[in-house]
Amino acid sequence: MAAYNPVLESVRPVVEKSRDVSINMTRLKEVARGYSEGELPVPDWRAPVFPSSTDRDTIAFLLLGNSINFAFSDIRTGVKYENEYQGIPFSGAFGMWAALKRGLDNGVPILDAKFLQGASDRKLKSLFDGTAPMPMLFERISILREVGKVLSEKYDSHFANVVERSRNRAFNGGSGTVERLLRDFPSFDDHAWYGGRRVVFNKRAQLAVAMIQGRFLSEYEGGLFPRSDIDLLTVFADYELPKTLNALGILDYSNSLSERISTGKTIWKGSPEEVEIRANTIYAAKLIEDEVNVLIGGGVNALNIDFRLWSEGRGFKDLKHHLTYTTAY
Repeated sequence: MAAYNPVLESVRPVVEKSRDVSINMTRLKEVARGYSEGELPVPDWRAPVFPSSTDRDTIAFLLLGNSINFAFSDIRTGVKYENEYQGIPFSGAFGMWAALKRGLDNGVPILDAKFLQGASDRKLKSLFDGTAPMPMLFERISILREVGKVLSEKYDSHFANVVERSRNRAFNGGSGTVERLLRDFPSFDDHAWYGGRRVVFNKRAQLAVAMIQGRFLSEYEGGLFPRSDIDLLTVFADYELPKTLNALGILDYSNSLSERISTGKTIWKGSPEEVEIRANTIYAAKLIEDEVNVLIGGGVNALNIDFRLWSEGRGFKDLKHHLTYTTAY
């Protein structure tokens, strides 16, 4: 069975029927041309908050972190999670990675399935003690316990076995790493319904593979996963990418949706507006990828485009992104 990622095909009908979000193709082609003239790197995830080794435990660390890689700002107060590692402040997702790395350094067995499954709320909560509180903390604790249970029952208690049993494939006829995360770990499930159709985004499962690939790219020819698999990934539909695409003039929002975002009103998980934002983000990014590849003769995939959009989004600090209470991103 050929490797297959259902995300792009799943979001296409949403893009075709969207009422509150649309893609400006003229602007998209202008941005793609600009991207084709510069560097489009892939991050190597070698910041201090990640393990320095490139081994099975590093794979497990990246998979564990992505199981709880969501929602780092309090949706009510807007306060972003902050933490310190070795005296250096980190916020958002990097604050979470810092918490996990600090726990690992201090001998907390966070990569041990039995520990995750049986640790008290207090012990797990203490992992994330920081200079600002962690949002959705008990959702994270529940997920860590779920991970411990599944690893104990199905993967000989080590997260790296998920990758090894996939034969280092992201997609492998249902047994690839992305597919195993979605099938065996309920918290990775990332789908919605739109017009009676099931739409899949699979943000964290895909991001987990992308981070492993980026980290191991220099260790193996082509990385840990084959290029053919990595090229199947889509961008990781979160808060930052649609904000960037909107700021660049690629995603156009209806007046009502723009007003809701700019005034900080909640866009409910699974609502037509939220599904349209995420679906059009993925589809627009794929169109950018295709345009760039035409211009430079290939070699660019979703990892390159995602990192460029995410990096640009950090510069639009005064713009608000949509607010959705979710563990998906």
